[in-house]
Amino acid sequence: MTVSTEKSSNWLRRFALPALTLALAGCLSMTPQAENVRVVRNANEVKDCRSLGNVEATSGWGSFATAGGFANNKTQMRNETADRGGDALLIHTERGGGFLSHSMGEAFRCQR
Repeated sequence: MTVSTEKSSNWLRRFALPALTLALAGCLSMTPQAENVRVVRNANEVKDCRSLGNVEATSGWGSFATAGGFANNKTQMRNETADRGGDALLIHTERGGGFLSHSMGEAFRCQR
């Protein structure tokens, strides 16, 4: 069965373009300070650093877009770490389910 160009164009206008717009609008921006925050998953890498407390983030990107949700969460947690004066983020957990992705970590200051 061949789909006409008109039907294809209509589908693009109704579904694909709004989905792309929503996806781009959902991306978080990283602050310049947060770009210097390194992300680690091994607690040994921050054992000599000072803890600045726990950070967590939840994104509406779940299900098939969980990777995008985790990326947004990581950006949000790096921003918060930088706001607290930190330079390292230890990721503790990342959970995706349903339409949400949730990440938890801890902010650290390692530089003296």
